[in-house]
Amino acid sequence: MAETVPRSASPCTDNRGFHRRDKRATMLDEVSLSHLLRQPGPFVRNGWTYGEALGHFILEQELLPADRPAVVLEVGGGLGDVAAGIVPVLTGASRLAEYAILDLSPELQAAQRERLRDTQPPVRLVSGDAERLHRTITEADFVLSNEVIGDFRTIDGVPRTRGGPPTGEFPQDDFRHRRFWALAWDLVDRYGLDVPDEAEARSFAVNWGAIRFVEALWKVLPPGGGAFLVENVTPFARPLELPDHREYSIGERHLVQVSDRLGFACSVGDAADFLHPGRIFTIVSPRHLGLWLASRVMSPDDRRAWDLFNDPAVDWRGRIARLQEALGGDLRIDTAMAPETLAGCLRTVGLDVGLPGTNVLGRHFRYFSLHKPIAAYTAAGS
Repeated sequence: MAETVPRSASPCTDNRGFHRRDKRATMLDEVSLSHLLRQPGPFVRNGWTYGEALGHFILEQELLPADRPAVVLEVGGGLGDVAAGIVPVLTGASRLAEYAILDLSPELQAAQRERLRDTQPPVRLVSGDAERLHRTITEADFVLSNEVIGDFRTIDGVPRTRGGPPTGEFPQDDFRHRRFWALAWDLVDRYGLDVPDEAEARSFAVNWGAIRFVEALWKVLPPGGGAFLVENVTPFARPLELPDHREYSIGERHLVQVSDRLGFACSVGDAADFLHPGRIFTIVSPRHLGLWLASRVMSPDDRRAWDLFNDPAVDWRGRIARLQEALGGDLRIDTAMAPETLAGCLRTVGLDVGLPGTNVLGRHFRYFSLHKPIAAYTAAGS
């Protein structure tokens, strides 16, 4: 198991080594909507899988080039479930020329190969780093990144003023720390990124890798091309501790500002828009509930909740049935529900394991739809 580096060790979280060497196809560290909704169920319209719903949304929103079948690239394909849903939808509409998946993880690529072996047209698997997309991919009309960019490098503890003092987590005189913070402030200045008020945070985080990825998209996509990025979003980036690594939410304001400054036409919406329009929800399942609890309120080295929630001897089906009743008969939870309210529901069904009742569920999944205008190139060439 990979050891999570303490936050004080470096302001920059870099998960690339974890994905190359330690990411396992069991996906026990996954807390993603797409993984939970990989099978047809009531949470997705028309009984579709997550991937099928996303494929239909891409067609409905006319996100692919209108004059030809598209070359589609998925960045970070997980077990291949999203591709397994999207490819038949786009192929059935005669809108797909080629589908490729770019991934860092050899083990996940093996799982993708097995999952998609009978898919037509065949899915091409490419090994590479999405932050250096422009060095790996030479052709793509449309790039999909589903719940991946929160794994990219993020710089945390950034002082609210350039060269200002850090908070107590990072030594002030460490050259490496100051170099990362200077890099973060270069991005703030280049893209006019918002800095949180002191009342909101004494320091902030910058999704460095996600910004590099969007910059690479601008270089790779042709005029008229587009991208669709889904991720856990907060106003400013925040850490999410998982048992084997740390991810970050995507700072929505920052990603929109970068996209706008580069020249993309950018629209933002809720994942519920394509899963089940008109509904906003967080989904709870026995294992994911345990992962959320473990990741939000426990250190990675403390395995008590992780072991409890994955114990096959525990009657989680019965406990979740009681939770469903406590929540009013539905496992959909409004994202605005106060953590204390949810914690109270958990306690009524015996799910209190001595953990703090704050920040249990706080993941809000949003999408960024990016379009590279043709007009900008027409103007540049005139």
